[in-house]
Amino acid sequence: MRSSIVKALVQICRKSVPNVVFVLLLLSGLSVLFSGCNPATKNDVMYELKPDPLKDAQTLVERYAAGQPVGSEMTSYASLIEQLKKVDATKGDLLEKGLSEIEKSPASAQKIAKDLREQL
Repeated sequence: MRSSIVKALVQICRKSVPNVVFVLLLLSGLSVLFSGCNPATKNDVMYELKPDPLKDAQTLVERYAAGQPVGSEMTSYASLIEQLKKVDATKGDLLEKGLSEIEKSPASAQKIAKDLREQL
């Protein structure tokens, strides 16, 4: 469709105007034709996903229950417990108790985590 419009524009302009004016009219016509009527941008809505402290706690406990040794994540226990207590105080207390036992006895982390996993 656009090519037929361009051809018609070229034929009309060649018959009635000199070359310089013809080129200017052709360029302005093409710019209007190809720019279209669509908006330049579309506003997309972005949502911020908030982390789920219970899910984070369950993931940590699940890894310990699967046999992962206790590592440097031990330093983030306090933050994780605090966040979970804001959402669910009971489960936050359970997590605090379980993680303190794991901290005291990292060798038995797998057994403690399996028990804790059932409670969370």
